[in-house]
Amino acid sequence: MEKEIIEKYEAWEIAFDSVPDPITIHDKNFTILQANKSVFDILPDVNVVGMKCYEIFHNADSPPDFCPCVRTLEDGQTHSVEMYEERLGGIFNVTTSPIIKEGKIVGAVHILHNVSEQKEMTRKLRESEARYRYVFERSPLAFVVWDTDTKVIEWNKTAEKLFGWKRDEVVGKSFFDLIIPEDEEELVR
Repeated sequence: MEKEIIEKYEAWEIAFDSVPDPITIHDKNFTILQANKSVFDILPDVNVVGMKCYEIFHNADSPPDFCPCVRTLEDGQTHSVEMYEERLGGIFNVTTSPIIKEGKIVGAVHILHNVSEQKEMTRKLRESEARYRYVFERSPLAFVVWDTDTKVIEWNKTAEKLFGWKRDEVVGKSFFDLIIPEDEEELVR
């Protein structure tokens, strides 16, 4: 029986340490009781077990106002917040979930998911879209973009001037239906 318990604990510990996101388990006083390998990977110089989470992650004397763990310990619900963690050098989605034993909240699971790369890609995508939109709208050339069914999905100001239709009059219509006279449609199809 003891061997089985040890094997189950070791299997749980291997799984816990296999999660790439830093995870800590706290008591109701924010003391870290356990941490997975990822915590020690991002904070190799700190033994976090036995310390207060807010001391480690926020370099503070008490939990910050936005702390999802405070809310979790108060209401027993899972809470998430996105925040910049200076000590860790990134933007993280922090999620906390209650640990409930015999109907009482006894602690929380605290998960950090680094979203810095995703945020940077989103920022770059927005910048790229803004550059595209600037060129598209200000170009002296008529730009008409259509999908695989030749339905117009983009139509710039120069196209409005050249063809005589406003953007909202042509979006969703077949480009060929717009530019080919009805009596010549059979020649094109």
